Amino acid sequence: MCTQMDEKEAIEETIKKLHESYQFHLGLAEFHENRAIDETCNAEEREFHLQKMKYNDTLCESISNQIKAIYTKKQNKNKTMEEKIKEVQEYFINKILNGEFEVNIEKSDEYALVIEIDEKYEFSIWAENDINSRQQYTTSKYPNFMQLGEFSDELKEVTDKHVVEYRSNHLNRLKEKEIRELELRLKKLRSDYQQD
Repeated sequence: MCTQMDEKEAIEETIKKLHESYQFHLGLAEFHENRAIDETCNAEEREFHLQKMKYNDTLCESISNQIKAIYTKKQNKNKTMEEKIKEVQEYFINKILNGEFEVNIEKSDEYALVIEIDEKYEFSIWAENDINSRQQYTTSKYPNFMQLGEFSDELKEVTDKHVVEYRSNHLNRLKEKEIRELELRLKKLRSDYQQD
């Protein structure tokens, strides 16, 4: 607890010093800007003040970025576990909505469509019934990297398109497989018939 308080105090002190430095350089930038436009200065002096103004503006921008980075880091530290999980869920949901996934044909079947995101995170989508039934499907056979929560209508529509496409292709593959098996059986029967 003491180290957390020391760390918090150190961060606040750093922010305070950065604010002071920002104000100092902002004041210098304004001074040099006023001197750069002062008509009593010759061209060489104006150029000097213009360079100093730009230098102090650059320092102000750098300090401002440092302050923003500290606040962002502080904000990210304060996120709860639930917020982090929600953020990861939204990442995967957006990947699905944007079609940034592949259907794993080997693992998919008539019950579930298995999709892969980023070539390693698998999710199973219930493939039976109609579009209103689209949701994650979880059993020991079907992988799910994490639960994505209840599917929105848009997510159901996107996944349904792939389910319909998979079903069509899957039926064609099954028919082709059956044809190949029948052709092999017919070939064997012909071979057996010719031997008799």
